[in-house]
Amino acid sequence: MIVVIQPTAGRSFEIDIPREARVQDVKKIIQERTGVDVAQLGLLYMGRVLRNSDKIEGSVTPGSTVHMVINYRAA
Repeated sequence: MIVVIQPTAGRSFEIDIPREARVQDVKKIIQERTGVDVAQLGLLYMGRVLRNSDKIEGSVTPGSTVHMVINYRAA
C-alpha cells in the first residue's frame, strides 16, 4: 500500500508498505529513507498518534497522508 509521509519541515514523499506491516515497520522504512532514528519518529494520522504496535492496514487508508514528527529529546 502506498502512503504519503509529510514531515513537519521539508517535502513529502511516498513509501510502499506491506498491508500486514505495523507502525514500527513503517518507522524503519522512514529511517532508511531519511536517516532519522526510529526512536525519534512519531507518526500521526487524522490527528491520532499511531502506536508502534498498531497494524497499518486497520489504521491508515491507502493513498492517504501520514504526518511525521521528530522528537529530538528521544535521541
